[in-house]
Amino acid sequence: MTAKKTLFVLCFITLALFGSGCQENLSAEEIATKIQEKTEEIEDCSYTMQITTYHEGKKIRESEMQIMYKLPNLMKTYGKEGGEEVEVITDGEFIWSYTPKTNTVTKLKLPPPKTEEIPELNYLAFVEHFQNKSEISLLGTEAIDGRSAYLLETTPKGEKKGLQGKKKVWVDKETWISTRIEIYDYKESLVSEVELKDLKINTGIPDSEFIFKLPEGAKVKNLDLEKDFEVPEKLSLAEAKAKASFEILLPEYLPEGYVFNHSMVTNNSWIAPEGQGIESVILTYENEEKASISLSESVYEEKARKAQGIALAENISVKGKEGKYMEVFGDLKVLKWNIGEVELTISTSDLEKAELLKLAESIK
Repeated sequence: MTAKKTLFVLCFITLALFGSGCQENLSAEEIATKIQEKTEEIEDCSYTMQITTYHEGKKIRESEMQIMYKLPNLMKTYGKEGGEEVEVITDGEFIWSYTPKTNTVTKLKLPPPKTEEIPELNYLAFVEHFQNKSEISLLGTEAIDGRSAYLLETTPKGEKKGLQGKKKVWVDKETWISTRIEIYDYKESLVSEVELKDLKINTGIPDSEFIFKLPEGAKVKNLDLEKDFEVPEKLSLAEAKAKASFEILLPEYLPEGYVFNHSMVTNNSWIAPEGQGIESVILTYENEEKASISLSESVYEEKARKAQGIALAENISVKGKEGKYMEVFGDLKVLKWNIGEVELTISTSDLEKAELLKLAESIK
């Protein structure tokens, strides 16, 4: 997938979530028609996106982003991630990412666009997937910020796992733009809310808005998307041991039927600001039914921000070491703790808590 395609996908998936409308007699064909009409009208847009994340009915995180987009491939976002301000601008040739706290800039060169891929990047591609994977129903009307909106509910077809639960979408009656969406997991627990504020369409945003101005004294790291970014290769355990700079910790116990499948070694020091790199080894174990267990081991450089304990997680002890346990999105279990400088995380959807603890306590 090219960077241009990635940009289009990110933008249009975002708008697809918020750009569908309905009529009183809702049908998939009418949704597709309205979305196509809206797509053909949009040349530029700007809005504020507010995202709230929940776990077991409790709010665990809030974030806000300002987004600006202009056809064919200009985009600007600003917001906070992990308490740090981040600004990202795509000018068609480069993606510029700036972190004020460290006064560092990442300049990522984009590859030339492949024009044959562009026809896939529209609302209809999303709608086709939407129609095939979900059932749509009209629940009624409600007021959102004083404006009347249709309330739609989508339910995925087939087996439901993880985030594959229902979604509620509020669509403004006048503009055919959705201003709110709620996402539920397969147990019908609210996972996240997304709201659009201050949406403006076709205001004639000038190209100058997407010109990145280098801050004084900022350190610039130049990257090339085609040359520098590679998917980590799958390694044998011996290959991973030879490549990692720290000793890989192995479990002495595995649940019945599980065997080592492959490992991967990653190190982001080449892209992270000085002293903030993270090296990780990921070990994957599988059984004959392709159920899997992931064991991740990470070592942080001195200035790197270490992963925080999982919000609202259960405090748990692993051989006398403080750890965190949490069930995420219904069926995913996550166990996190430290052995010396190594941060370990076990995640799986196919084991119970007792088995995870038994596996963790077998690691020396």
